[in-house]
Amino acid sequence: MRRLLSFIVCLLVSVALFAQTWDQLSELEKYAVAFSSNLFEINQENHFDFSNKSNAEEGKQILKDSWGITDYQSLVDNFNTLEERGHSGAYDELLKLLDKHKKKSILEIAQAENLDVLDTSRLYYASTMKNVLGSHGIEAWDEGREITTLRWGIGAGYISYDEAVKLLEPVVERIKNDYVSWDDYMAHYIAGRCFYGLYSSNYKTLAEKAIKAAENTRKTIPYKEIKFTAKNADKKHVMTFDKSIYKPSKEALRWEEIQKLSTQEPGEKVLAELEKFEAEYPESKNITFWIHLDSLRRCAESKAVVGFIESYGAYLEALPAENEISINTKYVYMYALNDIGQPQQTLMVFDSLPDSMKTNVYFYYQYACAYYILSLQTPVESEKNIYEARAVAAFEQCEKIGYTLNDFIKKWIKSVK
Repeated sequence: MRRLLSFIVCLLVSVALFAQTWDQLSELEKYAVAFSSNLFEINQENHFDFSNKSNAEEGKQILKDSWGITDYQSLVDNFNTLEERGHSGAYDELLKLLDKHKKKSILEIAQAENLDVLDTSRLYYASTMKNVLGSHGIEAWDEGREITTLRWGIGAGYISYDEAVKLLEPVVERIKNDYVSWDDYMAHYIAGRCFYGLYSSNYKTLAEKAIKAAENTRKTIPYKEIKFTAKNADKKHVMTFDKSIYKPSKEALRWEEIQKLSTQEPGEKVLAELEKFEAEYPESKNITFWIHLDSLRRCAESKAVVGFIESYGAYLEALPAENEISINTKYVYMYALNDIGQPQQTLMVFDSLPDSMKTNVYFYYQYACAYYILSLQTPVESEKNIYEARAVAAFEQCEKIGYTLNDFIKKWIKSVK
């Protein structure tokens, strides 16, 4: 009986939540609902349940899966990241590069600035959309997501209603000042969704889905009641939904073919397509470097891998020490050097690593292998003993930090101890 009563109470609460209406919301809640309506509609949630209590578990799961948000701190950190930079910050940085290199092509700019494949796609986007979006760029995309995640966060129990409202109040006010209407705001938001969708070239599908969701919400939310001051709006660049979908140039579409290669399994097919593209657009070689190297290491001998890396010395030296491509390349380089019997060079690469990476087990394993190879190469017994001792110590340290040594190395360690 108690269980039945509990079920009935929960059911009544759920019905009450779904029965909430627009008129029951405060003025601030109405604006926040309007500005976060797109993701609520796409996820089939109750717009008027401001704190998302009726879909708390679904919202909690979305926060975890799509944002990595699992508690108060990660929620607030995410909010602050979107406020300080987000995708709109990345877009603005690309606009600066376009302004800095006015006479260069997109690929020439990307080469000069050591952009990766995705950022090159985004640079094409910025070049095409800057005269459509105007001064507020894709800020709406970040702002809409800020409000949405806070609403989900309340339902998930990560943040109180009062604190969430305090955070979203200035965001709501900024949107009211920066756009002339809900359509203008939402079109900018959808354009930002396109920018996000560049990572997998599915921006058109994402935008069309967002437009459909926006149109659907008109049946539920009375947007005519949402008033904008527009005092900071870029009135020369008022947007409509038809303008929000990114229409790439012929060159950008050609580049998308290369970006799609970056998501495929590296190998001979990808390598052949890359080499063809690089011959056609030599200014792309730095940008496609990692895709090329990743494919090369899968289907070529280590000697070819070493030669390829060394031919890009100037490019690699220009990368920040902790850049992901720089770090990954050094690992591939160390592995290939050991494979072709150049352990001294491997140790030099290890020494060039940032201190934070020298304790990484995979790099440390190559370091151990280098001393093992040296112990085999040297004819001098005293040197051999030193190299063996260093290799053993390094291999044992690898085991301590979680690396599983193969049986051959284990037997070798026993034989020299």
